[in-house]
Parts: sequence; C-alpha cells; structure tokens
Amino acid sequence: MTLSNGQPKVLDDVVFICFVYNQKKFVREAIDSAINQTCYPSRLIIMDDASSDGTQEVIEDVIKSAPSELTIEYWRNDQNLGLNAQLNKLSGQFENTLMVFQAGDDISEPTRVEETYACWLANDRPPLIVARYDEIDENGDMVSSFSASAKPQKKYTFKRLVNRRATIYGCCPAYHSQVFNHFGRIPSYIINDDRVNTFRALCLGNICYLHTSLLKYRVGIGVSFYDDVAKDDQLYRLVTDAKREVSDIKCHLSDLDAAPRKDKKYISKLLMRRNRYVMWLSALEQAPSFSDVLRAILSGVPIKPVWKAYKKLRK
Repeated sequence: MTLSNGQPKVLDDVVFICFVYNQKKFVREAIDSAINQTCYPSRLIIMDDASSDGTQEVIEDVIKSAPSELTIEYWRNDQNLGLNAQLNKLSGQFENTLMVFQAGDDISEPTRVEETYACWLANDRPPLIVARYDEIDENGDMVSSFSASAKPQKKYTFKRLVNRRATIYGCCPAYHSQVFNHFGRIPSYIINDDRVNTFRALCLGNICYLHTSLLKYRVGIGVSFYDDVAKDDQLYRLVTDAKREVSDIKCHLSDLDAAPRKDKKYISKLLMRRNRYVMWLSALEQAPSFSDVLRAILSGVPIKPVWKAYKKLRK
C-alpha cells in the first residue's frame, strides 16, 4: 500500500513494537524487517530491556539510516526489568490502536503490517489477531515452513483455551490496545505472558486467525526453550508446565473478575476444573502409579487429562 510518491502509507492507528534483549547478532535484521514494510505504522517502538552485549549500538546504527517518513522511538531501560514489566509499560499508552509485536531475533514479512491491519478492519477491530509463521534456526536456515494446506486453527473458545487445546501463537500477535488498557498489570510471577494476554483478549471478544505466514520465528535459542538437561525429561517438563499453569489460572481468575462478560460462572467453572488437574500434576515427584491415578480421579481431578499424563509418563 503506497502513496502517489511511492512511499508506504502511514497507518495512524497502528504501532509496531519490537522487544529486544541481548540480541546483537539478530537485531539488525529484525528491525530492518519492521522498517521494510509495505505500510508504515504510526510508530515503530524498540523496547530494549537493558541489553549489555552491544545490542544498543546496533539499534542506534539502524535508526540512523531509517527512512525519515517512519517515526522510530527507542525505549531503553537502565536495568533489566523482564518482559512483563515491558508489557505493563504499554498500558494506557494507546487508544483504539493495533499493536503489532515482534521479538528482537525474529523477522517479519514485508506485508505483515498491511495484511494484519486489513484483517483488523475487516473484523471490526478484534482484540487479537494471530497468524502463522515459518521456523528458522540460529543461522536463518529454514527449520519448518508453513504450508497453506495445513489445517487452519479452530475457533478460539474458553473451553479449548483453558484445556490447552488451542494453539497460542505467542511469537506473532497483534493486539488491540484495549487488551492492555482494560486489565491490570501482568503479575511478575507470570511466565506465560502470551497465554495471559490471549485469555484477556478472548474476554474482550473474538480472536481472529490469519491462515498465512507473516513471520520467521527463530527457534532453538532464547528463553522460550528448556535447558539441555530438561529436553528429554518428560516428568520435569510436565511438572514445570503445570506449576506455570497454576500461576496462569490464578491470573485468569483475577482477569475474569474485570472482564465485561455474562458467562463468568461458566468460565470460572472451566478454570477451577482445570486447576484441580494442574495442582495434582505440579505436586508429582515421580511418575504416578495406577493407584495414584485412581486416587486422583476419586478426589475429583478430571479423568481425561490425568489418564493422558499417566500414559505419557509410563512410556
């Protein structure tokens, strides 16, 4: 989408936010991808959480050569605060605005802003738009590419979201600013910020899904991955995820209180049922026996997820 002078059109109700921390090796390509869009956001905001590896110098160099038509703001912390604190800074900053997110080691496709914005307008400005992505490795080589023949994401519902049957596309979301304005701060104890924000978005309306790849997501590095010791430890991973989910549910229940919904009792029931399962799972110190599973079921823990965990851990 270009103007008569050949410059990309500036979308006044869109901001592009790039979250950066110690990504010197990748940040130039990441920011360049945000700059080289077919439509410009009203602002490109680079949020640097006190990088100490030379990332700052790379960012400043990229900004120097950026097009003058694109407004770029560099928000740099003096000390590392963590992603949740970065996200909380966005509360109250924008009104009725589409916020396109990207990490400092990923690469947006040139049409990402334009296609996401078109979807936003066509669907009456929903609280969240997610799209598919390709996976690349540390060197930028393709690991897994999205295929248009792949099954589309099913509609997001609270039942599917609470029971972990809905895919969370945390690397390539675009949020309505209301998601950050309506609810309180994301607590510091939350690890799964993408799950919290997806739940909040669903509390405000429908989540839209774009069945196309708009991002190259770098895998195998960064905080999204377990350490080498845990990669093959099924019990460790299940218990760790369960402990994180206990925190998620605590936050979900608080957010539900603030949500403008008439079905709060139904959603609360889903959350409390799921909580019984993750509390049981988070307390495991070894793979459960069949007797352990029976006791859990008799005590009110949902049968299906318990049995699934049992079979997975007994392999």
